Amino acid sequence: MAVKILAYEHLCSGGLASAPLPLGLAAQGFAMFHTVLDGLQCLGRHTVCVLHDRRLDPSAFPGQRHVAVGPDEAWSEFDRNLRAADAVILIAPETGGLLYTLTRHAERARRLVLGSSARAISVAGDKAKVYRALRRAGVPVPRTRVIGPGSDVRAIAAALGMPFVVKPAAGAGGEGSIMVTSPEDVQPAVTKVMTGFGTAGGVAQEYVEGPSASVSLVTDGAHCQVLSLNRQLVETWPGFRYAGGEVPFDHPERGAACDVARAACRAIAGLRGYVGVDVILSAQGPVVVDVNARWTVSAWALQRAARANLAAIAVDAILGRGMPGTLRIDRRVVFTVDDLAARFRGATAIRDGELTGEPG
Repeated sequence: MAVKILAYEHLCSGGLASAPLPLGLAAQGFAMFHTVLDGLQCLGRHTVCVLHDRRLDPSAFPGQRHVAVGPDEAWSEFDRNLRAADAVILIAPETGGLLYTLTRHAERARRLVLGSSARAISVAGDKAKVYRALRRAGVPVPRTRVIGPGSDVRAIAAALGMPFVVKPAAGAGGEGSIMVTSPEDVQPAVTKVMTGFGTAGGVAQEYVEGPSASVSLVTDGAHCQVLSLNRQLVETWPGFRYAGGEVPFDHPERGAACDVARAACRAIAGLRGYVGVDVILSAQGPVVVDVNARWTVSAWALQRAARANLAAIAVDAILGRGMPGTLRIDRRVVFTVDDLAARFRGATAIRDGELTGEPG
């Protein structure tokens, strides 16, 4: 039976149709969106409705039906097309509770969400909540202090030592994270996080040295299957910036990293489909720093490295059709956000005047 699926990626689907698109973030969103849409298209048994920013060439987005979204139309078009669909697949940042809000709205409309539940997103999308959930489950995490109004920043600095990292409660790709390297930087960093990112709080975490990596998994809500270990290229100065990645990542701690990622996945009820777990491969062993209850940019590279249909794998898991076996990854894919930006500009034919910022 054909299923009507609404596909929405916040930046490409008109979430910022009234403003210039941030090039680096839009390019990453496009990479994830195209990975999912291409996979759904290959299945052939579904009708996929794609919402797209009207400034972007619709031919860049595989699908049977395309809806152009203009300024201030994102929510109304999302709601209207959601009600005409059987299921929805969502890609959006956690910032400002956006992914949670979209998912909760779809659940209340009684549409099948082809991804994690709103409840799982509310935990994974809040760095304080996910820290508590992982710590309760015995998953290795950095030493962390939750910060809020009235927090004793001197005590935080004394407990964690220098350097440490201050992060807003909700964010993606290192957005808003600040490295604190001296006592005089503590209060300004905390103030910036508390006031500048639409959040009532955040976390301060010890800075863990080691390669940054992520583990791609798929889950049916009860079982987790690791797909790959991926290297993350992360710039840490002057601010944190995701710059690209490598799939797969050969590292002596691969087995241990996959074990802690599975444990992190099991620690949050309601995760479904594709999930990414960010880890630091420290000298003392892998440490989990984030859980992404959504598609991540590494999926774009993994689909090419393994020549696998990740969307089909994720959907089958969500629908209870079975978990995948071990992926055969027979090539290495290295990419930068600059690479993705060039692909995004070429595929979507967007004009320079509709973009802002540098890649990343």
